[in-house]
Amino acid sequence: MHHADENPSNNEEDNLIPLCWNCHDRASQKGGLSRKITPTQLRMYKKEWELEIELAKRTAALAVGHVSETAPLPETRSVDSSEGSR
Repeated sequence: MHHADENPSNNEEDNLIPLCWNCHDRASQKGGLSRKITPTQLRMYKKEWELEIELAKRTAALAVGHVSETAPLPETRSVDSSEGSR
């Protein structure tokens, strides 16, 4: 679990980002030639990941008839694309 603001005592949900080891290294990087993943990018990726999980759950529930096709999806915030891309 990565702390987006790099403060290990800040365990607010918005600050906690699940990352693989490679992405955690990139997010924790302090310099060098590689580009660091910014906290804004991390939060954007987290929101995208959460939406993908919700869509997968919806699809599975819809396949077995446990949810309506018209049920609302969670809202996502748009993040300025000037932060860069993955």
